[in-house]
Amino acid sequence: MIGCGKMGGALLDHWMTGDEDFTIVDPGLEQAPDGARLLADRDALEGERFDVVVVAIKPQMIDDLMPPYRDHLAPGGYVLSIAAGTSAARIA
Repeated sequence: MIGCGKMGGALLDHWMTGDEDFTIVDPGLEQAPDGARLLADRDALEGERFDVVVVAIKPQMIDDLMPPYRDHLAPGGYVLSIAAGTSAARIA
């Protein structure tokens, strides 16, 4: 999960009731929910790949932050964005 503000955090609270593993990359978040791994920087991912990447950042941050995360999406993986008004083409 890229970013975990109010909207992303609300979704994560619900998703954490399941048995999925979550990694959150958010330099502004001080503490992750129990059971989630929190990283302050994308570099800490060290080549990891994920089946789903959740984009929960402000739309104006997409162009700067998204390109490096493309390398962390597993083949056949999905991107789920809650960035308002942001097209799939812009995220791709």
